[in-house]
Parts: sequence; structure tokens; C-alpha cells
Amino acid sequence: MFGLTENKIDSLFTHYINENTPFLLVDKLGKGGFGSTYLLKEKHSGERFVLKRLNKKRLKSAEAITSFHFEKQVISELENQAFPTYHSEGDMNGIPYFIMELKKGKTFEQWIFQEGKRYSVDESFIIVKKVLQAVLYMHSKGIVHRDLRIPNILFDGRDVSIIDFGLASRLDSSYDHRNIDHPKKAPNHISDLYCLGHFLLFLLYSSYTPTVKKERSWEEELSLPLPLRIFIKKLLLLDTPFINAKHAYSELEKMMEGRMEYVTIQ
Repeated sequence: MFGLTENKIDSLFTHYINENTPFLLVDKLGKGGFGSTYLLKEKHSGERFVLKRLNKKRLKSAEAITSFHFEKQVISELENQAFPTYHSEGDMNGIPYFIMELKKGKTFEQWIFQEGKRYSVDESFIIVKKVLQAVLYMHSKGIVHRDLRIPNILFDGRDVSIIDFGLASRLDSSYDHRNIDHPKKAPNHISDLYCLGHFLLFLLYSSYTPTVKKERSWEEELSLPLPLRIFIKKLLLLDTPFINAKHAYSELEKMMEGRMEYVTIQ
């Protein structure tokens, strides 16, 4: 295996899955730093799934192998509709893989940059509330995602889903935010809330049209209510951070009260 190219392994994987499992390998979805993902179709039902395998160059790394199996373990533990359901696992000539549910919807990267979707403040509130609900569940299970970016959050028009747990870790509630050098890597709520702050800014910037050529800070460019600016600054550690995700959720609910009765996201 170590002498083969990734393209050759893709070909071998296609043959292996088609001949030895109840699935057909339909397409390659992507390749990251640690693993590659494929779209599968169950031969009899036609139901679609996602397969993730470890990349060849990571097979000699004990750390990468441990991380891969931890991701599989995390997905099996998260029994909530916001996360893909674990299906099964296997091994092809020393290359481990696992199969999980294919979540519906498009990523917010697709919605914003391919579909041109624009989100208002109120729509952004609704979406972030849904994501925070999923984060609260995840943290209650002692898991931190640490990569809540727009390519890893899907939306089908009603529900959000969170995918790709390749950087996930166990939650360490004793971790002191004052000693954090890299917020995204923190093994506690700070990481997910920090990422959520950037995610929220992506939503809000989707409706922004520059009026001057000079680039300014988000506080200058976005006309936002003061409570929302403070909320974002807390997420980004520019102000006293939230003590946990529950605290952030409570603050979000307070901001939403009285702003709207109901907003439909088109």
C-alpha cells in the first residue's frame, strides 16, 4: 500500500467497496489532510452514505491513526439529528475506514459563495441558535468539535448539521482561557465559541456591500446592534469570554426576545 498513489488507492477502494460490501462507491467527495471521503449508495435501498478513510501518508503516524479512530468514536457517541449517524467500519489492506449517514443540505460555504445567499441579522440569530443547540448537546457529551467553520456546517432550509470531527477532542472544563495561545485548538468551549464567532461574521457579511475601498474592521463595516457587537466580541475573546456554551446560548436568547415573532429563512 505504501508504494501506491492516492489515485490508485481510490481505484482499489472503489473495487473493494463494490465487490465486498452492500454498497456502491459513487463518487469521491473530498480529500483533507488526514482522510478522504466518498459518496456511497446502498445497493438494494438506494440510500446514500459517506465513507471516510485514512490517507496513505498518515498510515505510519500513530497520532493520525489514533485521531482517526477517535473521530469514529465521537460520531458513534453523538446520537442527535444534528450529527451524522455512525453506520459501520472496515479495513482494506491496512487502511481503516468507517461509514456514516449522509446529512442533507448544503454547507454554508456553498450557500454563501455558490448560491449567493444573504442572511439578515434575524436570520443569522436563528441559524446560530440552531448551531448552539447542537454545540450544547455535543458539550454535554464531553466533546469539542474545534473546527466549526462554514464548510463543516450544513443547512437544509430547516435544520443544521455539523460534520467533520477530524479535529475533535474531549472537553477539558479545567482549561483556563487566560492561558490559551490558539483559541481554535483549545480543548474546551472556548474553541467552539471562537469558531462560532467567525461563523456568525460570515453570515452577517453575506449581506454587506462595501461603501469605501479601504478595508476596515468588522465593527466599522457592519452596522450591528450594540448587544450583538458585544456578543461577537465575547465569542472572539475580544471581551470577557463566556464561561460556557450555555452562557452564550442564554445571551443569544435575550437578544432575540422582542426582535421578531418569526423569521422564515428562504
